[in-house]
Amino acid sequence: MWIFEHTEHFAHVVAILAERVMENLRRQLDACVVDLYRIVGPEFFTPPYLSPAMFQRFVLPHAGEMTHLIQSRGGRVRVHCHGKIGRVLDLILETGCDGIDPCEPPPDGDMELNEVKRRCQTKQVSVWGNIELKLLEGGTPDEVRAEVRKIMSQAMSGGGFVLMPTAAPISVPLSPASEANYRAFIEAGLEFGGYADPDKA
Repeated sequence: MWIFEHTEHFAHVVAILAERVMENLRRQLDACVVDLYRIVGPEFFTPPYLSPAMFQRFVLPHAGEMTHLIQSRGGRVRVHCHGKIGRVLDLILETGCDGIDPCEPPPDGDMELNEVKRRCQTKQVSVWGNIELKLLEGGTPDEVRAEVRKIMSQAMSGGGFVLMPTAAPISVPLSPASEANYRAFIEAGLEFGGYADPDKA
């Protein structure tokens, strides 16, 4: 409601917070905390909550600035964005990020993994995720195995894909059923996600 009713005031606050985030980031990089960074929060600016125009105004400049700074210090950046990313995926890629996650399938997302992968490959951006937490917590090992197999058939070609859950476990400690599903997820990933050694082919 704030962003719709008082857009310029909202923009002013975002600008102040963004500079604080950038200062914190600069200090981390100065302390040699480099490697892989994950920018989180853009999902709050995606449809149906907000329009792509709002994403372009409030996410793209700041996420792009963070990405450029991290990469200039030798690090890599992954943009984390749940939900329906179809209408903002090109804007996410404009940040210059190295990877995106968690790439939820429909109906929680609005794009199948093979389409996300196709669009990201044009920018050499890696894709991470696609195993939904609700499957790991509420499905069966057979369902998990079938989903991993489907996902790997969509994403393995050409590399640039990391199989992982779309979120961390909510129920801790894991129930016996969830534990069995996580084991099935790992085993199926090893089975269906392996590449043949070209020297042995």
